[in-house]
Amino acid sequence: IQTGFIGRPHFVIQMSVSAVGRRVLASPWRHSKEEGGLALDIGIHQAYILEMLMGPIDTIHAVSRQVWSRRLWHRPDGSVEEIDVESEDLFAATLTFESGAMGSWVMHFGSPGAGRWERVIFGELGTAEGPPDRSGRPVRVQRGREVLEGDKLVEALPDFHLNEIESSLFGERPGGYSFESTVTDRKLIAAEVWDFIEALRCRREPEVNGKLGLRSVAIISALTRSALSGRPISVK
Repeated sequence: IQTGFIGRPHFVIQMSVSAVGRRVLASPWRHSKEEGGLALDIGIHQAYILEMLMGPIDTIHAVSRQVWSRRLWHRPDGSVEEIDVESEDLFAATLTFESGAMGSWVMHFGSPGAGRWERVIFGELGTAEGPPDRSGRPVRVQRGREVLEGDKLVEALPDFHLNEIESSLFGERPGGYSFESTVTDRKLIAAEVWDFIEALRCRREPEVNGKLGLRSVAIISALTRSALSGRPISVK
């Protein structure tokens, strides 16, 4: 996107469907409105990525519903309890970006069947498909009949490289990576801590500063307020 390889983006699809059925997703507190609900706990990461890729979101027009009012909590000791939950677990939104681009954003946190992940950016010259977060799978780019992914895509982008700490953890120009999930998380947390320490040491802004973090919260607030009011909500 930064180099113009797929041209000016005009549309993005972001879809995540969790095939957990009625099971509690990770832990019960994520289903509490008092704690922010599933949209804030999980959706906020997608919100940040959407703006990182496409620029600032202008408006959000959303609908939501609660698919499951009761879920099954599988406790660490092996017991199972049916509990009441509060949070909506299905969201669908139309996005407009300040650039004029548009987007479709779907989050389903309780599919009883297949799960699904999709992040596709449509540009004037081609499309870029992103893999599930933290999966290490390669990005896939298609321009006409030409398809590039992994090492071939890296070769086509000579200016692409990671920063100092990320290069030591993942390689300077990786087309993908393959680690156990716990190893991946440790590496990503190491990169975050390094950036924070370097920001203090060098008296610079961290990669994600407070303003960006607050803006990501505002996007989720706009999403939920739009679903409640039935009208588009400005992120500003």
